[in-house]
Amino acid sequence: MAPVRHRDARAALAALSCTALALTACGTPVSLSGSPVAAPQRSGQVTAPPAAPPVTTPGTASTPVSTPASTATTPSSADVPAQGWCRAGELAISADEGVAPVAQGRVFVIRFAARRGVACSVGGALGEVAFLAQDGTPLDVGLGEAYAPETPEVAVAEGLEAVVYVTTAPAGTPGLPVAAVRFTLPVKGTKGDPVTVAWPAPFAGPTRLTGLMAPVG
Repeated sequence: MAPVRHRDARAALAALSCTALALTACGTPVSLSGSPVAAPQRSGQVTAPPAAPPVTTPGTASTPVSTPASTATTPSSADVPAQGWCRAGELAISADEGVAPVAQGRVFVIRFAARRGVACSVGGALGEVAFLAQDGTPLDVGLGEAYAPETPEVAVAEGLEAVVYVTTAPAGTPGLPVAAVRFTLPVKGTKGDPVTVAWPAPFAGPTRLTGLMAPVG
């Protein structure tokens, strides 16, 4: 199946790139804060089966025989993902430079592809995003507020991937030596999964990210 295309998302990405270009002129960095998508927790109890009926033997007094009561509780839902949500280990996550939708723009793409036999969903915005130098030092790339996609959940399976678009200052602008990006992948019902991905090229801020969404193009 071909990736889902969204004309509205394409327009939003173009607007995002234009915003990055405008912010380059004024040079006003802002901060990004992301958090995993939370889901309501569920709890439950497994009740014991009813006691067995009395067992009698001919010629003897009736002696009740009962099974001992047993109780069990479900595991804590503090780190159990909602059904169908992707864990980081189920995905092949990479980053490359894409084609900007506006002249003089620059766009990178973080890709989330399912590993063999996996079908799951992702959604929301990446949390705790940091762009790192080769030695792991966070770099100030002027992170701005993330764009929230119209589709909160995206299916990821064979032939279907999710992406996050990263817009930066135009190509040719002196950039910072970004070697990797670190973030938390939202997973409903958990604190999210930490991920670090190699980065393809240096770039300069201001920088903005979309939420997790289907590819456009």
